[in-house]
Amino acid sequence: MPLDDNTKELGRDVRSQSNELGLSSLWTKLWAEFDFSWAGLAAAAWSEIDDVTDQYLVKRWRSPPEFPGTKEVLGEGPSAWRASTLQEYWRWVPKDTVEISPEISWSDGRLASDQELISVGALINREGTFWHLAFLDPSEVSKSDWDKLRQHETWWRKYIDARLILSRHPEFADDRKSNPAYLALKLSKNGDLTRASPQHSLVLSGVRNSEFYQEIISLLRLSSGASQRVSLMSDYAFISGLDLSGLRFAPYTRFENAFIDGQVKFDGCDFGEGVSFRAATFGGPVTFRGAYFGAGVDFREARFGESVSFGASHFEGAASFESTIFIDDCSFRDAVFHGPTDYSEAVFQGSARFITATFTGEVIFTHSEFSRGAAFRGARFVKRASFGGAGNNPGAIFRKKVSFRTCQFADYADFSNVIWPSNARDHHGSFEGSRFEGTADFKTKDFCAFSMFDGADFRGRVLLAEPIPPETSAETLLERSLDKAREAVADDHQVTQRRSRGDRPTPAAELGSDARFGTLAGGLRTLRLAMATQKDVVREQRFNRFELRAKMQMPSEPIAAKLAAIVYGAVSNFGTSIGRPLSLAASSVIFFALVFASISVLAQSVSSPLTANLILGELPPAFSVAFDRAIPLGIFADTTRGWFLWLETALDPGSVVLVKVLGGLETLIVIGLLLLSALALKRRFQVR
Repeated sequence: MPLDDNTKELGRDVRSQSNELGLSSLWTKLWAEFDFSWAGLAAAAWSEIDDVTDQYLVKRWRSPPEFPGTKEVLGEGPSAWRASTLQEYWRWVPKDTVEISPEISWSDGRLASDQELISVGALINREGTFWHLAFLDPSEVSKSDWDKLRQHETWWRKYIDARLILSRHPEFADDRKSNPAYLALKLSKNGDLTRASPQHSLVLSGVRNSEFYQEIISLLRLSSGASQRVSLMSDYAFISGLDLSGLRFAPYTRFENAFIDGQVKFDGCDFGEGVSFRAATFGGPVTFRGAYFGAGVDFREARFGESVSFGASHFEGAASFESTIFIDDCSFRDAVFHGPTDYSEAVFQGSARFITATFTGEVIFTHSEFSRGAAFRGARFVKRASFGGAGNNPGAIFRKKVSFRTCQFADYADFSNVIWPSNARDHHGSFEGSRFEGTADFKTKDFCAFSMFDGADFRGRVLLAEPIPPETSAETLLERSLDKAREAVADDHQVTQRRSRGDRPTPAAELGSDARFGTLAGGLRTLRLAMATQKDVVREQRFNRFELRAKMQMPSEPIAAKLAAIVYGAVSNFGTSIGRPLSLAASSVIFFALVFASISVLAQSVSSPLTANLILGELPPAFSVAFDRAIPLGIFADTTRGWFLWLETALDPGSVVLVKVLGGLETLIVIGLLLLSALALKRRFQVR
């Protein structure tokens, strides 16, 4: 049944203001709108069919036909029911001659008068308005009222015990003695108002007295057996300090729109075949440790005001946490999700821990937001794990430290369009030890968080977005990643300096540099190897270039290796440039030609005056020698031989050896440059 607009608006108001005014006071505002006074409990508007708001629907009770109500019986057989109200439910008392036993029925009772209920403390006058004890906050019940209740304890125990017995589901009618109870503990209106059948429930709709409620729970535990199942239909309920640990719940239990304050415990509960906490608000800490959710569980739009733990819980069916808000820390450590799980648009304002959780069904975290730490260490994703957003849709948002270390992704892992922490310290090595058996999708515009892949194991394809010029380029992304690593080093240094407290100074900058740039280089190496496996030569070489650039920033990297990397980068842009080596080869030929010409001119200047004609005359043979030394194919062999014969007579033997060494050096340089250009050409066009 859809909520009326006023109720929806009030519910949104309560949830939006709960941080400012407190859960209890805001719920009281909503509760007052429904009017659960003694007179209000009779306002069920059974004569109205259409446009009936929730404040009337929640007062309706479809009692069994034998209930001594005033309305006619509708339907036939097991589906027969009588239109009754919450006031009639709470007015019913067992007859004085009736023994409370498993054989009791609604026909064994009567509707007590107001005066009788006042005399035993069930009805209390507050400022001219009568209230049933169950609908008053404990602070509103005076000492004299509690004393009156204790004086009639036998009456009250009979009053409650009869309802516990009558709450048994009719399917156990033939076995009441061996099966203690099948309780449908109802805290609100029935979720299926169109179903024509009686409500065999312990009706606690709108109950506000936490002590009264807890007393019923205690009796329920004492009278229950191993086969008992409890169904909580708790729309618009308010409970303070709820402990239902270890109870077994009947199918389709509901806590929708419930406002629950104080510490709440569902540890070890068995939720059987479905439970809904949709739009519920928890004001205190809540625990579901070791809980078993046998079928679907719905936490959509729920709000957890303090910490919540689902440690070691089992979710057999679908689990929906869409748009759920976790104000404080939440833990799903060792939880097992067998069905599809949806955390899309969930908000984690505290730390979120999914450590060693297991997802055997598909899991979705699209557009979820993690404001503090997010830990998925050791988690297993058997089917598709979707943290990303398709197309231009946003993926998950990680604001602070995130860890997917030692995770196992057996199927498609979608991290496209994910927003990673801006501080590199919060994502360095995030996937260390993780294994990706299927495709890993990291297609994100301007992605540069390469350091998170250090130590990751990609056994399937890795999908990455290409930079889109002129907005950005691969070099720009590398510079960003290097800048982030430098920022992390600076942060490391500040932390270490604060911890040193004036002791012997620690070389934090060096240690930080090695750690941060080493992790960045390791992540780039992981991507390089992944690209090599999938034969993406261009990206393989790109990440090789990036890896060398990152290593150059490490203080522990040998000087020789750094110099070699500098030369390699300058000469061929780390093996990716085709034209730069060719240009340098041509420049080398010209340079050595000028060197050879200078040597020849100097040799002749000893016996002849230095003139322009002399200089210009030596250039052709010098270039011939330079070309012959560059590519020793014998094309200029005659010229070269004649020039060297002349040189041997004009120079001393030591100078001749120097010229020959220079020629050999030129050969090595030019051939090396040509090889670099050829290799770059091969990579560019992926020639095998």
